[in-house]
Amino acid sequence: MRALEWDVWTTIDKTDFVESIYARFILPRKERRSPVFRFPSITELSDAELQAIEAEVEAVIDAALAKNIATEARLFPS
Repeated sequence: MRALEWDVWTTIDKTDFVESIYARFILPRKERRSPVFRFPSITELSDAELQAIEAEVEAVIDAALAKNIATEARLFPS
């Protein structure tokens, strides 16, 4: 299960995380600002956007799960 979690974590878009670190820590002190997030608040998303995000997450999980099942079958043949 940890392999699946790692695969999902390394595959998902981390744009908001990078923006947060950049805006708060990387920029010179005088230029620092509040981050501008791709999705500022879940309440601002439309139903279509939420469904698109859900589909994207499900696709990443399905791909990671298939990859991990194949790896497990190679490592631990029955």
